[in-house]
Amino acid sequence: MLYSLCSEPIESVMAQLAESFRKRCLEKGLSRKAVAGQSGVPVTTIARFEAEHRISLASYAALCKAFVEMEIHVPKS
Repeated sequence: MLYSLCSEPIESVMAQLAESFRKRCLEKGLSRKAVAGQSGVPVTTIARFEAEHRISLASYAALCKAFVEMEIHVPKS
C-alpha cells in the first residue's frame, strides 16, 4: 500500500488515511469520544481529520498508538 501512496497527491493520501481511520472506528464500534479518551487527541481534531483530512503528525501517531493499545485490551469475540 505504501508504494501506491507515493505516487498520489498528498491530499489524496490524507483522504485515504482519514477514510481508513473512520472505517476502522466503525468496525471496532468506537466513537470519536472513546478514541479521544484513549489517545488524548481532542474530539474536534478527530472530527476535522475525518471531514477535512487534516491532522498533525503527532495527533495521527497518537491515534495509531491508541488503536494498538485498544486492540490489545479488547476481548476477541
